[in-house]
Amino acid sequence: MTFREMKMMKKKPGTRYAVLIGLCGLLVLLACKPQRTSEAGTIQMKIEAPTQGLAMSVSTPIAAGATVLAAMQAMQQNDQIRFVSQDTANGVIVTSLAGLANTAQGPAWQYALNGQLASLGVADQVLSAGDQIRWCYLSYADRSQCGTVIDE
Repeated sequence: MTFREMKMMKKKPGTRYAVLIGLCGLLVLLACKPQRTSEAGTIQMKIEAPTQGLAMSVSTPIAAGATVLAAMQAMQQNDQIRFVSQDTANGVIVTSLAGLANTAQGPAWQYALNGQLASLGVADQVLSAGDQIRWCYLSYADRSQCGTVIDE
């Protein structure tokens, strides 16, 4: 603000109050803004492909607000798992995990979170400390073997 503008504000008392009220409002908004917590936690991930003889379990620390995709990327950076994902019109999907790729007519990777088949994609599903992810290489018809099917 220039000196001239400040001088003009002195001539208009209503302007000073409006600026003061605006600043107070801004301070209230900043004080009330929810803060992202940095509390760390750990999640468990099981990867299963029974017909391929694959069964493994890994865990990783996560920050609050981490997604399934972020946790998997951290695991891949630590050489715990290998996966390939693809951006689609419906979101990010895992197309290959532990060397097994999705097939058009047969098995594909599906995941369950805490015993329920996921209703969100890997980039959208936010995790909490203690969550358990179970990846299953199954046909769509057999998906209930991975977790409880919801919203049929």
